[in-house]
Amino acid sequence: MHVVSLVPALAHPAMAHAGLIPSAGNILHAFGPWVLLGVFVLIFIESGVLFPFLPGDSLLVTAAILAGPLGISPWQVLLVGIPAAILGDQVGYWLGRRLGRRLFRDDARILRTERLEEAERFFARRGGLALVLGRFIPIVRTYVPLAAGSARMSYRRFLAWNAIGAALWVVGMTLVGVLLGGIPFIVDHIDVLMIVVIAVSVLPVVVGTARKHLAARRASDVEVVPDAGAPFATTHMSSVPGAVPARRLPAVVTRRPAVGLFRPTPHAVRAVAVTLAAGLVLLVLGLYLKDHAPDANLVMRLNVHHTGVWGAVANGVYGALEPAWAVILTVAIAGVIRWRSRSWTTALCFGAVVALTWLPSAAYKALVHRPRPDAAILPHPFSPAQTDGSFPSGHTAFVVALAVVTYFLLRDTAWRVPVIVVGIAATAVIGFAVVSDGLHYPSDVLASVAWSLAAAPTARWVVVDVVASRWGRRRPVRTANVAQDGVPSR
Repeated sequence: MHVVSLVPALAHPAMAHAGLIPSAGNILHAFGPWVLLGVFVLIFIESGVLFPFLPGDSLLVTAAILAGPLGISPWQVLLVGIPAAILGDQVGYWLGRRLGRRLFRDDARILRTERLEEAERFFARRGGLALVLGRFIPIVRTYVPLAAGSARMSYRRFLAWNAIGAALWVVGMTLVGVLLGGIPFIVDHIDVLMIVVIAVSVLPVVVGTARKHLAARRASDVEVVPDAGAPFATTHMSSVPGAVPARRLPAVVTRRPAVGLFRPTPHAVRAVAVTLAAGLVLLVLGLYLKDHAPDANLVMRLNVHHTGVWGAVANGVYGALEPAWAVILTVAIAGVIRWRSRSWTTALCFGAVVALTWLPSAAYKALVHRPRPDAAILPHPFSPAQTDGSFPSGHTAFVVALAVVTYFLLRDTAWRVPVIVVGIAATAVIGFAVVSDGLHYPSDVLASVAWSLAAAPTARWVVVDVVASRWGRRRPVRTANVAQDGVPSR
């Protein structure tokens, strides 16, 4: 069940919604000195007080773009918007919990009993996903907490996922406004931008509806043709007159247990949500640290020790893990894995997961472009000077990615504890090395560790569970043919 199917009849009012959103700037200016209070009230009402036709997405984006003229800062928008979104959903949840059954009717166009029953099954299976995704869909986000309360979703679980969804939504929309606010064309054509925001935010509704109709059409083409002489029915895409199911079952295909790197991710949606949340938080943090260096003094203190043996070791560690050498090291380890496991699939998956975890740190460097510590004030500056961004530390991200993926590979063996110990030690060494070299701030190192830990499970899921599963990651083992009475065939 797709989240938008909870309120499919509400998709068409998006046109009315679109008529309000382009005026978000006028609404904000109309509040005057009470603009932050106005943002709080509008976000609160739209989030769960059964009035979905307010400019939620565009209000946050516009407030961030026009922060200067409005006399506010993006941080104030976050401090006001997140609590408003969370509290608004609380109202919607308790309305649904207290009055939900009374609000639904069998013959209603919107609050139909059938949809409540679907919601109960949906939230029992993956309620957290609905609360997070529903946040980014206009109109739907107003009714998702109502459906959660009506379906008697656990309040503790609702509160946790609601807070995550609210934070991601407010931070995400505000961040979009901050990034776009520096583009003169966007500021001069903000009405056009709001129309684009509407189109993008309503797109999930359109896609969900289309998928639902396609699935219904495909299901209507499937016909089940039972045979009176067999204890089972055979499913055909089109019935064939006189067709009789086979009297002997086909070969039974079994697979070896999935272990190590190939053990399926039990909660893929949570893994992806954690990765996206971590990426968003680290991006906001990086943009803040770009103009602030609260840990600059710590860099100077550690750089004092960048002499003698440790100085040579730190320089050697940094040079040995330059991007080119990191790629060579990954390929070498993948070669050892191929030799030991005799499986190209395992070796390729290992390398791909490491790369998918590590390489996004380069994108963060280019996007944030935080200046490196000032070499002019360091006792022992690194030579040659590095000119690329400081946030996050690519060397640390690689080491943590390599350690985590190696743990995935060996987690079902006796090597899992040594891998954890060596991984922690290697991370500490590279982190201390790049900071004492005067190349990174401690916050760069911590951000790299957080990113690799959050991204590795999703990278493993994408490479192994999604991609590798399509071309057979393990060779199937066939057993003997089994007759209907359970006796193996000769």
